[in-house]
Amino acid sequence: MNKGRENSRNIINVINYSQEDLQQMNDDRLSAIKDMLKGKIYSLSKVRGDNNAETKMRELQTEHSYVSRELEVRQNRKILHEQYLQKTRGNRPHRRRTNHRR
Repeated sequence: MNKGRENSRNIINVINYSQEDLQQMNDDRLSAIKDMLKGKIYSLSKVRGDNNAETKMRELQTEHSYVSRELEVRQNRKILHEQYLQKTRGNRPHRRRTNHRR
């Protein structure tokens, strides 16, 4: 029996997340899913000559790209927001709030 074929049947279940699912997940969960998918892709890349393994690997690569893209969009949004905050804070004088009334 071919060990590579046996492995490809046992280890991989592809979970397809909708865009809405990905948007609602927190960053830690997305990072964990990305790492898990990367590990499964690596495992399947070692299997040779199994069409089922190649198909599963392509599906996993697609899911990995969706998750990576969502993380990338979030990171870019955070950077742009921080730049916006710095710009708006720079346009007005910084006032220290006090508790006493005038």
